Amino acid sequence: MSIQGWKKNLNRVGQRFNEKVAGYKGTQKGENYKHMTDQIDVYKKHFDDLTSKTVDVLQPNPTIRAKIGAVGTWAKLRGTSNNVVYKQAEAELAEVMNKYGNLLGPQSSYGRALLESSTAFVDIADLKYSNEDSIRDGFLGPIHAIMNQEIKEVNNLRKKCEARRLDYDTQRKSHEKGNKTEDSSLVLAQRQYEEAMESTTLAMVNFLNSEPDHIINLGNMIQSMAEFHTKAAETLNRLHTELQSRCHSFRAFHAPATEVTLHLDDPRSHVVYFAGLNAGQPCCKSIFPFKAENENELEFPQGEIIKLIEQVDSNWYLGEYHGRTGHFPINYVEVIVPL
Repeated sequence: MSIQGWKKNLNRVGQRFNEKVAGYKGTQKGENYKHMTDQIDVYKKHFDDLTSKTVDVLQPNPTIRAKIGAVGTWAKLRGTSNNVVYKQAEAELAEVMNKYGNLLGPQSSYGRALLESSTAFVDIADLKYSNEDSIRDGFLGPIHAIMNQEIKEVNNLRKKCEARRLDYDTQRKSHEKGNKTEDSSLVLAQRQYEEAMESTTLAMVNFLNSEPDHIINLGNMIQSMAEFHTKAAETLNRLHTELQSRCHSFRAFHAPATEVTLHLDDPRSHVVYFAGLNAGQPCCKSIFPFKAENENELEFPQGEIIKLIEQVDSNWYLGEYHGRTGHFPINYVEVIVPL
């Protein structure tokens, strides 16, 4: 720093001290200017808080966020890429459902329900990741740009304007003391202060007039959140409908057990719970899984109870399983209650 620059800074410190302590009244910038600077400060604080709370919504677990942040910092220092991704709670829930659905096996109706639920929650987790990317690009990104460019520029102009004001008041005070040699310096300081005031005021007016852009930006975030919740609700509603259908079908085929058969002499020994299907409803049990080849056939896994409707011919039955009706081979099932 040059001697002249050092002297200017010293004069500014002295002027600020006189105003704060000695009660010297500096040049006032006006109520309109003060109101705009207050508004700019509110915007800056608002953007800081809004960004923080939006991230809280996208990534609710602060411990995981801190871990990802630490890993990212370390990766940046080492010059490597950071591949750590925030794990959504829905993805963790899906893992638990998938684990125990597989342990219960496809023969278990509840196990199959868990597996279907797992798939739905994986889809919701994917929707969350997509929503997070959308909000970061369409909402948080523009906010960071505003903070790092527009507000930063306005605040730099405010600092420059205040420095020019202190220079001007220093020269004015010296002139009031009768130092006539400072006339040219006073005129120069006044012109520089007025120019700084004009450029700062213009920058603040332009920023405060950009409110429609902020509303559009906020609308982008709201739209992303609405699309996520709509798609998540659709996924859960489909799952709920499927589970209700399974439940109704299960209740229709499974009344409280009236007979328990234990095959102890069979190396594949198992317990068969016979529901009676509404007291004598014709039914059979699948001894092999059947894969439907067209829409008229009824697909089912092994070990399921199927309601018998009629025998079509010597090779095919017409039956109902989990609310679906279709044909299936006679030799794929074992009749429990005959037609």
